[in-house]
Amino acid sequence: MAEKTKKNSHFNNPYKDPLFIAVNENAATALGGITFDGNNFLNWSRSIKIALGAKNKISFLEGKHPKPREAGEEMQKWVRCDYMVRSWLLATMKPEIAGSLVSMHSTIDLWNEIVERYGQANAPQLFHLKKELWEQQQGSMSVGE
Repeated sequence: MAEKTKKNSHFNNPYKDPLFIAVNENAATALGGITFDGNNFLNWSRSIKIALGAKNKISFLEGKHPKPREAGEEMQKWVRCDYMVRSWLLATMKPEIAGSLVSMHSTIDLWNEIVERYGQANAPQLFHLKKELWEQQQGSMSVGE
């Protein structure tokens, strides 16, 4: 009996179920407060991960909740949820970027394509910022300055 209760525990608290979509969530809902413009990948991706983590959907980005192998109710719920997460992601992008990514077949495919296209573009900028930070010296300035 304990095994059955444990297995169906998401029925007691639907927010624990990564396939649960609340009634107030819809496809037009933008995640976070940052619009992806192609030049702000690092901040945008952090914002997206925070928002999806809050909605218990980060597993779709990380590939930790793969598509079920067999057709049925679980497959229908997964497909619906995957569509919703993709919609949320696309709603946070400039239209020309979203238009070039709308044909991706799953959230993980969409995320991987975004990372491949834009993730490395920030590497030189990140290196430069880290270098500047490392080279900063307080000198005669107060901590507040």
